[in-house]
Amino acid sequence: MAKAIKLSDSLVNDAVINGKAQHRSAPKQIEYWASIGKIADKNPDLPLNSAD
Repeated sequence: MAKAIKLSDSLVNDAVINGKAQHRSAPKQIEYWASIGKIADKNPDLPLNSAD
């Protein structure tokens, strides 16, 4: 079920930029990031490596 939610402009802009690089729309990029967050939340013992 789709729902409208408010997101910050910076998050949406980041999703647009990163989504283009990954051939995803901004909403699909945010869904992708959310799925990674869920995995991290369910596996707190996994190391978090920064690619920045």
